[in-house]
Amino acid sequence: MPEQIALSLLAGVTLAFHFNPVTATVTALLAAGLSGGKRPAAVARMLFVAAVIVTGWLIGDGVAVLTSAYDAYTSDAARIVPALPDWAEYLALAIWGLGGMAIGYLLPTWAGVFVGRRVTHGTGWASAAWVAASSALVLSMFAGSV
Repeated sequence: MPEQIALSLLAGVTLAFHFNPVTATVTALLAAGLSGGKRPAAVARMLFVAAVIVTGWLIGDGVAVLTSAYDAYTSDAARIVPALPDWAEYLALAIWGLGGMAIGYLLPTWAGVFVGRRVTHGTGWASAAWVAASSALVLSMFAGSV
């Protein structure tokens, strides 16, 4: 059982690092640009930013995760790691989905917002957007070497 957990964790983390770089970059750019300013954003704006991130993830990686979950549910032939039982397969899929969202979408957005809130003279949103976009690209290049 511990080796099954380790295999599913390894498979999920490996797939999480291979997020879609185009949608991650565009999503992080939009989300950080919308929320990165001098003042903390209002609750309605943060909910809109969360919707942008979730929508971008669904377009970029979420569909792949959901179709893999459906394939794992309906057939034994289309599994990530064929030797794993059902619960370990779903654990790998959950780690793939949540990890991919955190690494590819949330981390660059957070980096952009962090920088955008510290920039003065009214250009925090632009700084946040470009830092988020470049962070997403750097993470995707790093993920390609993992």
